[in-house]
Amino acid sequence: MAAQLPAGSLLPNSHAYGGTHMYQTILVPLDGSPFGERAISLALRVARAAGATLELTHVREPFAASRAAATSARRGAGGAAASLTMLAGLCARTEVAGGLTVTATLLEGEIASALQAHVEASASDLVVMTAHGHGGAGRAWLGSVAEALVHRLRVPVLLAWPRVVGHGRADAPPFRRILVPLDGSPLAEEVLDHAVAAGTWGHTEYLLLQVVTSGATGSEPHVAVVARTDDADLERRRLDAMCYLAAVAERVRRPGVAVNVDVVVHARPARAILSVARTRDVELIALTTQGEGALAQPLAASVAGDIAGSVADEVIRGAGVPTLLYRPATVPSGATEGTVAGQTGARQ
Repeated sequence: MAAQLPAGSLLPNSHAYGGTHMYQTILVPLDGSPFGERAISLALRVARAAGATLELTHVREPFAASRAAATSARRGAGGAAASLTMLAGLCARTEVAGGLTVTATLLEGEIASALQAHVEASASDLVVMTAHGHGGAGRAWLGSVAEALVHRLRVPVLLAWPRVVGHGRADAPPFRRILVPLDGSPLAEEVLDHAVAAGTWGHTEYLLLQVVTSGATGSEPHVAVVARTDDADLERRRLDAMCYLAAVAERVRRPGVAVNVDVVVHARPARAILSVARTRDVELIALTTQGEGALAQPLAASVAGDIAGSVADEVIRGAGVPTLLYRPATVPSGATEGTVAGQTGARQ
């Protein structure tokens, strides 16, 4: 049940894209590291706006539990007891900081699988976590746990690098501007409901973006050089994108929900997204992890741990703000897993 907000707090958001969506239970997986705990303040920021309950959870792996049991015989402290004490302390501090109901759950098993099962059983609406815990920069991309959850869960995952902790202060105001890149496909639009739910009625502006990709030539890989014969087609695609975004904006826009649109021509969609995020003072970027766009790029390559070059990877690595990732529940037959990058290629 959603907690009651303290007097003077913002009203929960009830103006989501679908009309009724609102976060009620937010799960925060913790690995016991200071980096991992930084997700709590970010979760509090969202929970205060939504009037949601927070659930802090920690997973003890079987091997770690056995090792802790052996250690406890020498040190006189059980691993489970230590984990529960850690969670209890974090619960108490979080309730004081946020004025919300906070619960804690200790799980055991393989971390990603245990978290997935718990999310599905508890009907959590959102998972908030840092991209790296004590695994450090040497681990591929998000780290194995975060990457697995992004691929498996049917609820959005809000990720933040530890360096963006300033955007997750518990006393921070609601997100002022949320960027939503779209590619023209219905799958990409499925993130809209969750993006709007992450904002606050009357306080958040939603910026819908589409990147029209141009063919690049020459030796400079990051500069689009468009042949003169392509100018007319490029302009047509830019206008098509603007019309598409305007139509989507009308479906999202309502009293208290400000929506603007932008179309950018660029050869590198991820770089275009990051540029818009910086110049428009975006505080959150929302992306789907599957799409049907002409140039949708894979979220994860077939080589284990190697997803460099994907649009999501580049956006999450380069963004100085948190990223909301959502995997649509409906995936068309034959669709490849790819991150919608708000891009549209040449149309036949």
